[in-house]
This record gives sequence, C-alpha cells and structure tokens, in this order.
Amino acid sequence: MPHRYANFTHMLNQIQSGVERELRRFASDFRRPPMSAIPRPFADTIAQYIGRQGKRLRSMLFVLGYRGYSARPVRNLYKSAASLELLHDFILVHDDLIDRASLRRGGAAMHTALDALLNGQRGLRFKGQDLALIVGDMLYALAIHSFLSIKASPLRKQQALELLTKTALYTGCGELDELLHTLRPLADVTPETIYRIYDWKTGHYTFSSPLAMGAILGGARPADVRAFVKIGTELGRAFQIRDDLLDLYGQDNRFGKPALIDLREGKKTLPVWYAYHHCTADERALLERVLECPGAREEELLMVAGIIHRSGAARYATEEMARLVRDAVRKIRKTRMQAKYRDFLIDYAGRLIQPPDVAVAPGPAHADVAETAAVSVAL
Repeated sequence: MPHRYANFTHMLNQIQSGVERELRRFASDFRRPPMSAIPRPFADTIAQYIGRQGKRLRSMLFVLGYRGYSARPVRNLYKSAASLELLHDFILVHDDLIDRASLRRGGAAMHTALDALLNGQRGLRFKGQDLALIVGDMLYALAIHSFLSIKASPLRKQQALELLTKTALYTGCGELDELLHTLRPLADVTPETIYRIYDWKTGHYTFSSPLAMGAILGGARPADVRAFVKIGTELGRAFQIRDDLLDLYGQDNRFGKPALIDLREGKKTLPVWYAYHHCTADERALLERVLECPGAREEELLMVAGIIHRSGAARYATEEMARLVRDAVRKIRKTRMQAKYRDFLIDYAGRLIQPPDVAVAPGPAHADVAETAAVSVAL
C-alpha cells in the first residue's frame, strides 16, 4: 500500500507540474501580439486569473485518457491538456456573471477584478462585467487554439475537436436549462431533470470529454471511448452532488466562493429535491416561498439550509455519490486502459469525490442554522 501511494503521488505531481508549466506559458502570451495590446494592469489581472490554484482535474483526466492508451510521449500533450483549464476559466467567468458572484478560487471573480481596475474612471460607458464577457470569449478562442497543438493524426484530432466543441454546446445548454429550471415550481422538479442539468453543465466538460478526448488521441478503441463517456457521466453526477453539499455546508471563502449561493439563486439541486419530499407541509411552503421567489433574506436561506439538513438530504446525497462512484469504478475496470493508469484513475476519482466532512457531521455546519431552526417557519 505505501508503494502504491508513492506511485500515485509521483504521477499526480508529474502531471500537475506539466499542466502548471503550460499555464504559466499561457500567462506569458499576454506579452506577445495580439494580447500585448491589452493595457498592462488588465493583462496582468487576466494572467493572474489563469494562474490561480485549482485541482486541474480536467487536464489530469485528459492526460490519463491519453497515456492509458499510448505508450510513447507526444509533443504538446500538456499544452493541449492545459487548454482545458482555459476552457474551464471561460466557463467560470461567464458563470460568475450569471450568478453575480464576487469570489472565485480564493480571489475576486473576473468581472469584480476588472471593475476594481476601472474604479475612479469618469464617464465610462462600460463596466467590469462588459470586459469580462470579452475576456471569457478570448479564453475560449485561446483554449481551442492550444488544444489543437498536440501532435496526433489529423483524424484523431478532428474527432477530439468535434467532441470538444460539442461539449461546449452541451455546457451552454446546461447553463440555460439550469437558469430556466429556477422558474419551475419545486413540485414539478424530478431527479431526472436535475441529473440532465448535472450531465450537461458539469459532467460532459469536466469528466466525460477530457477522458474520452484523451483516449481518442491516444488510440483507444471506440468501445472504450463510449465507456469513458458513461464513466464520466457517473463521476460528473457524483462531483456535482458534492458541490451542492459544499454550497449548503461550506463557509464563505473556505472553498473559494460564497456559501448558499445556489439557494440564493433558487437552484433545484438533488438535496433540495430530497428535502422537499421529506419535510412537513409548513417546511415545504417555506422552501417554495424562498426558492421560487428572488430576494430571500439571509435568515430565510439559513432556515432553508436547516430544513434540508434535518430532512436527511445530506445522507441521501452522500449515499448516491457512493453508488455513482462504485458504478463508475466497475466500468473503468472493464476498459482496456493500461493497468497503472487505470488504477490511478480509480484512486484519483475516489479521492476527488469524497463527501465534505461537514456534510456528514452530526450537526449543521453553519452555526446560525441551529439557532434559526428553532424560529417559526412563518418568518
């Protein structure tokens, strides 16, 4: 077991180091045309955003997908892998605009950082939000350009690129579906519609596509490529459930973004669905009032978090996470992936999708929840 742990750590560090090296090179691109035309403070802000600390899991899965089927090294593998982080940044920039979130990865969201640079300027016809939209589009273009740098056969590159662009479309549809879903009554929400949003918004671009694209470029058989799409769907669902729990039980700044933002936005997550069907009539009425109408007060959000906690939603969600990961692992074992990369992928997925400790603790993580839970639901 210690030997396996040492191998895991070595491979993890090796891949992460390669990706970080390429991200630093992306940041240096702002010193060359055409991006060198961007004024220095703004260029520095964008470059700093690209280099912020993150899991790099999309790049990790891409490299694993490739190495699992190709024994020989290839030029620009890590540059192509790191391009998926740029795609992720593009999505985060737009996501924070939609959510009106001010924090990301322990720092200011892109639009917030750009707005700060504009502070004090007179007669402006635009804001940081407007600039952030443009920056997001630039990051998408840079991601596509960098993704194509890998040295592989034209056919494999075409197949991988088709999957990448299809993934971007699915992600956009997932974002749109999630927003429109907030208009639906809680009583009409089903696990099937929730999982569809999870698959489109998170599963495709975070798990399914990185694994499948890497496998395509590495020469995997079509059956394994299809298997990785299914594997990624299950891992993506489990990962999104974990994110839902972090929103409920996390604390501001601890996970790089504000807590309870999903409740504030009225998002219909799996824990919310479970709580709605496992609480009292008065509690259901409060859930409907808070989650179906904008402008909820902080104390109302905390009360909703308390209802969700008492319903047993966290336990249900963690059990669902475990089931999804088990199913994914069974499928991974059936692939023709090289054994050491297959084992690493199984270990990596298991470590990545651990339920937050606060979600399975005996009491609510928010201290205020316990206090407000005793307040009348008529508040």
